[in-house]
Amino acid sequence: MKKFQFRLEKIKKLREDSKRQAQRDFAQAKLEELQEQRVLEKLEEEARLRRLRERDSRIKRVIPAILRRTHDYIKQIDFLIGHQSGRVASASLHSEECRETLEKATKEEKKFERLKEIRREEYIRDMNLQLQKETDEIASTAVCRQQQSTSR
Repeated sequence: MKKFQFRLEKIKKLREDSKRQAQRDFAQAKLEELQEQRVLEKLEEEARLRRLRERDSRIKRVIPAILRRTHDYIKQIDFLIGHQSGRVASASLHSEECRETLEKATKEEKKFERLKEIRREEYIRDMNLQLQKETDEIASTAVCRQQQSTSR
């Protein structure tokens, strides 16, 4: 009896490698997205603190030069926040694309695994049929010999 051999094993291995690469890419994209999100949160926190300081300084005394610098700084932070929001959106989009690629790779791997199982079941069924044929042939040969020996 020959051993079961899945003919598409090499392709299955390539799909598994593709899935592992997709997992690495997705993890990297998620990490980048989280890093960009942290930078955005820091900028938003800085802007919030600056606005609080500006409000507190207005209550105490008004110095036009300081007010102007604070206002310019807050405008710069707002610009950076807008820019960083774009980067976060881009990183999120890339992360989503990597997730979709990973899903496709996982589906492909499952498809090949299922195909392998189907082929294995067919192989076992064929081997059982072949074994049954051989057993039937041996039994019929034995019956024929027994009938020949009793008829003599």
